[in-house]
Amino acid sequence: MNKDKMIEWIVTHNTGISSRTMWTALMGVQPKSASPLVSFDIPYDSADFSRCYDLVSFCGINPAYDFPKITAVFPWYAPILDRWETLSLLYERKQWGKFTEIMYEAISESRNLRGIKTY
Repeated sequence: MNKDKMIEWIVTHNTGISSRTMWTALMGVQPKSASPLVSFDIPYDSADFSRCYDLVSFCGINPAYDFPKITAVFPWYAPILDRWETLSLLYERKQWGKFTEIMYEAISESRNLRGIKTY
Protein backbone atom coordinates (compact mmCIF):
# COMPACT_ATOMS: atom_id res chain seq x y z
CA MET A 1 0.00 0.00 0.00
CA ASN A 2 1.33 3.37 -1.02
CA LYS A 3 0.56 5.88 1.77
CA ASP A 4 1.22 8.89 -0.45
CA LYS A 5 -1.32 7.52 -2.94
CA MET A 6 -3.75 6.91 -0.06
CA ILE A 7 -3.56 10.58 0.91
CA GLU A 8 -3.91 11.66 -2.71
CA TRP A 9 -6.86 9.30 -3.22
CA ILE A 10 -8.92 10.56 -0.26
CA VAL A 11 -8.84 14.17 -1.52
CA THR A 12 -8.88 13.70 -5.31
CA HIS A 13 -11.00 10.62 -6.05
CA ASN A 14 -14.70 9.84 -5.86
CA THR A 15 -15.25 8.35 -2.42
CA GLY A 16 -18.21 6.81 -0.65
CA ILE A 17 -18.95 5.35 2.75
CA SER A 18 -17.65 1.87 1.91
CA SER A 19 -14.39 3.06 0.36
CA ARG A 20 -13.82 5.54 3.20
CA THR A 21 -14.39 2.67 5.62
CA MET A 22 -11.59 0.71 3.95
CA TRP A 23 -9.37 3.81 3.89
CA THR A 24 -9.95 4.48 7.59
CA ALA A 25 -8.80 1.01 8.61
CA LEU A 26 -5.86 0.93 6.22
CA MET A 27 -4.58 4.32 7.39
CA GLY A 28 -4.94 3.38 11.05
CA VAL A 29 -7.46 6.12 11.81
CA GLN A 30 -9.53 5.30 14.87
CA PRO A 31 -13.19 5.28 13.85
CA LYS A 32 -15.43 7.40 16.04
CA SER A 33 -18.91 5.95 15.71
CA ALA A 34 -20.45 8.66 17.87
CA SER A 35 -20.13 11.27 15.13
CA PRO A 36 -23.40 11.99 13.30
CA LEU A 37 -21.39 12.96 10.19
CA VAL A 38 -19.33 9.79 9.88
CA SER A 39 -20.59 6.29 9.27
CA PHE A 40 -18.96 3.07 8.19
CA ASP A 41 -20.33 0.40 5.91
CA ILE A 42 -19.73 -2.06 3.08
CA PRO A 43 -20.51 -1.58 -0.61
CA TYR A 44 -24.06 -2.48 -1.61
CA ASP A 45 -23.91 -2.31 -5.40
CA SER A 46 -21.54 -1.96 -8.34
CA ALA A 47 -21.30 1.83 -7.93
CA ASP A 48 -20.22 1.47 -4.29
CA PHE A 49 -17.85 -1.33 -5.25
CA SER A 50 -16.33 0.81 -8.03
CA ARG A 51 -15.03 3.31 -5.47
CA CYS A 52 -13.53 0.51 -3.35
CA TYR A 53 -12.03 -1.05 -6.48
CA ASP A 54 -10.51 2.33 -7.38
CA LEU A 55 -8.98 2.64 -3.91
CA VAL A 56 -7.39 -0.81 -4.12
CA SER A 57 -6.12 -0.26 -7.68
CA PHE A 58 -4.89 3.31 -7.34
CA CYS A 59 -3.18 2.88 -3.98
CA GLY A 60 -1.46 -0.44 -4.67
CA ILE A 61 -3.31 -2.25 -1.92
CA ASN A 62 -2.24 -5.87 -1.55
CA PRO A 63 -5.30 -7.93 -0.57
CA ALA A 64 -3.26 -10.67 1.13
CA TYR A 65 -1.36 -8.20 3.28
CA ASP A 66 -3.70 -5.22 3.63
CA PHE A 67 -7.23 -6.68 3.82
CA PRO A 68 -6.63 -8.20 7.28
CA LYS A 69 -6.08 -4.62 8.52
CA ILE A 70 -9.62 -3.80 7.42
CA THR A 71 -11.25 -6.83 9.02
CA ALA A 72 -9.33 -6.20 12.26
CA VAL A 73 -11.20 -2.90 12.61
CA PHE A 74 -14.41 -3.80 10.77
CA PRO A 75 -14.93 -7.61 11.04
CA TRP A 76 -18.25 -7.34 9.19
CA TYR A 77 -16.34 -6.27 6.06
CA ALA A 78 -14.90 -9.80 5.69
CA PRO A 79 -17.68 -11.22 3.48
CA ILE A 80 -16.89 -8.60 0.82
CA LEU A 81 -13.13 -8.97 1.11
CA ASP A 82 -13.36 -12.77 1.07
CA ARG A 83 -15.03 -12.46 -2.35
CA TRP A 84 -12.84 -9.61 -3.60
CA GLU A 85 -11.11 -11.51 -6.40
CA THR A 86 -14.40 -12.85 -7.78
CA LEU A 87 -16.22 -9.53 -7.42
CA SER A 88 -13.35 -7.70 -9.11
CA LEU A 89 -13.30 -10.08 -12.03
CA LEU A 90 -17.08 -9.84 -12.50
CA TYR A 91 -16.88 -6.05 -12.19
CA GLU A 92 -14.12 -5.85 -14.82
CA ARG A 93 -16.11 -8.10 -17.17
CA LYS A 94 -19.34 -6.16 -16.46
CA GLN A 95 -21.14 -9.38 -15.55
CA TRP A 96 -23.70 -7.54 -13.46
CA GLY A 97 -26.12 -10.41 -12.85
CA LYS A 98 -23.54 -12.69 -11.26
CA PHE A 99 -21.87 -9.71 -9.57
CA THR A 100 -25.15 -8.75 -7.91
CA GLU A 101 -25.84 -12.34 -6.85
CA ILE A 102 -22.48 -12.67 -5.11
CA MET A 103 -22.74 -9.18 -3.64
CA TYR A 104 -26.13 -9.99 -2.09
CA GLU A 105 -24.67 -13.12 -0.48
CA ALA A 106 -21.86 -11.04 1.02
CA ILE A 107 -24.27 -8.32 2.17
CA SER A 108 -26.41 -10.90 3.93
CA GLU A 109 -23.38 -12.40 5.70
CA SER A 110 -22.12 -8.96 6.67
CA ARG A 111 -25.50 -7.98 8.10
CA ASN A 112 -25.55 -11.21 10.12
CA LEU A 113 -22.09 -10.42 11.51
CA ARG A 114 -23.38 -6.99 12.55
CA GLY A 115 -26.47 -8.50 14.16
CA ILE A 116 -28.81 -6.91 11.62
CA LYS A 117 -31.77 -9.06 10.65
CA THR A 118 -32.19 -9.81 6.97
CA TYR A 119 -35.58 -10.63 5.56
